[in-house]
Amino acid sequence: MASCWKFVGIVMLRTLHGIISSRERTSSPGLFTQRINVFDTTEITFVKYVNNRFVAGGAGGRLGYSTDGVSWNITTSSFATTVIWDVAYGANLYVAVGASGKIATSPDGIAWTQRASGFGGTSIFAITYAAGIFVAVGGLNKIATSTDGLTWTQQTYGLTGSIIYGIIHDGTRFRVVGTSGRISSSVDGVTWDHIVTSGFGTSQINSIAYSTNKYVAVSGDGKIGTSVDGVSWTQRTNPFSGISIRDVDFGSDIFVACGNNGQLAYSIDLVNWTLVTSSFGISNVNSIAYGTVSGFPGFVLAGEAGKIATSRVDN
Repeated sequence: MASCWKFVGIVMLRTLHGIISSRERTSSPGLFTQRINVFDTTEITFVKYVNNRFVAGGAGGRLGYSTDGVSWNITTSSFATTVIWDVAYGANLYVAVGASGKIATSPDGIAWTQRASGFGGTSIFAITYAAGIFVAVGGLNKIATSTDGLTWTQQTYGLTGSIIYGIIHDGTRFRVVGTSGRISSSVDGVTWDHIVTSGFGTSQINSIAYSTNKYVAVSGDGKIGTSVDGVSWTQRTNPFSGISIRDVDFGSDIFVACGNNGQLAYSIDLVNWTLVTSSFGISNVNSIAYGTVSGFPGFVLAGEAGKIATSRVDN
């Protein structure tokens, strides 16, 4: 979510929405259906499932929400025409982040107020809430934390020349990904440990997702890496063929990754990845989120030209 666009969607807290079962899973993401476009042709940079609703936003300060993934409402974001990159929910507050160091908060996801972030004019690409704190990440090695979403403290990342694009919490540690194949982790969002070799080389890692003892990270040059501990990573053969993979999420025991040219692929075992039809044609799919779609487990895609599509998971 490369140039002025992050090309990830964001990455946000990948909580375990999946249906737990002792039988062997044969899930697939299901058939994706395009939905009525309330974003017009505005690029949607992210979609996220937080506090039992989907929230999507992007270029021109556009922000919308949906309780079922199908019907969407546009809100006034307070970002004016600034790109919005991500949103999180915690401490009874929605927090949205974007370009030019902007952060806004809302008690209901509808009325938004701008806050001082401490990022200056540096873009904030991702945010999550876990363990009682918000952690926001962005350009110029910047990371900031907040217990209430209102007052922010800049922290020291420890690596120079970094742009951090994605963040999750795996129940124990925050984990961030970014440029030059960097993956780092922290217990408290303050002190960060850095993985020496991620297997991504100098690739820009756009997004990371987590399920129990399973991590998947994806890159701007079509790489998919997996790990069982978040430390040792294995590169996987995948059908993206070098095309940028912008986001990845987990739900109903499957990981689903999306990217340029409408590409979409899923995996049950982390090793084998299967292409599925996104319904985006050749439009870029910037982001994916798992949640409740019309009362059933499912995924929402969002991306280029304001497109949104939904699916119900096939079992």
